[in-house]
Amino acid sequence: MTKNNDISRCNVIVGASTVMGAAILPSAAVAQNDQASVDAFYRGQKYTYCDAKILAHFWGTDEWSAKIGAGEMLLQRQERDLKDKLRNAASRWSQDGKSCGFEDMDNPIYSYDDAAALAAFWGGGMTPYDAKMKIVLNVEGGGNHWVVSELAKAR
Repeated sequence: MTKNNDISRCNVIVGASTVMGAAILPSAAVAQNDQASVDAFYRGQKYTYCDAKILAHFWGTDEWSAKIGAGEMLLQRQERDLKDKLRNAASRWSQDGKSCGFEDMDNPIYSYDDAAALAAFWGGGMTPYDAKMKIVLNVEGGGNHWVVSELAKAR
């Protein structure tokens, strides 16, 4: 079940202006606010394009709008709520047979060398391919920050 009310402005963009509270903002101001929300989404290397895909699927919207909605939640200091929504969204994502690809891990953009370094760090005969899959599985569960931390240790 899609909850359109989970994203406050996602579905209110109309023509050249958007209604926010009682104010009507011209499209340039909306674009600026949207970019600030997207910047908040990517700040701190906690969230990735994969998270945006998962939230978009859950909210019934596109990835850009999901980044904006999630970024607005972060700007409003609702990170706990966002994590809960992402956890629920990831569960549905998995139940629906969907998955992210290694290329969806974009905060930072992970390389083959990163996967090789993590494979060596994690040991147990892990190959770079195995490390890529472990990165994807962890990021899909909201664990990009953990992957970034592990990569820092591996280097």
